Amino acid sequence: YNLKVELPSAANLVAGNEVRIGANRVGIVSGVEAKRLDDGTTIAVLSVKIEDRLRPLPKDTTSLVRFKSALGLKYLELTRCVPTPIKQCSSDGLAQDATIPLAQSAEPVEFDEAFSWAD
Repeated sequence: YNLKVELPSAANLVAGNEVRIGANRVGIVSGVEAKRLDDGTTIAVLSVKIEDRLRPLPKDTTSLVRFKSALGLKYLELTRCVPTPIKQCSSDGLAQDATIPLAQSAEPVEFDEAFSWAD
């Protein structure tokens, strides 16, 4: 099950990094490319391979780059939509080779950014 994921930054992700849902490894990052948007900004587009048993992920799945270790290893976390009384989740799924758009991605916080207040 192949998908594309748009992110504000690849944040040191490389091919071979893990893709996780919760604590479970469900796939790998198979490629990282840069994409220039119409407004001139550049984003990262990840190609990911997800275990076929998870097909289809909901269209409102979100993404976030997370730290795996203090050494700087990272992984891509996917989060399925959780319905609440205020928020309804899509019943549609992501097709093969679909893209999780930039609007559904969160900006990762780097260690140096988190502690910049101490400078």
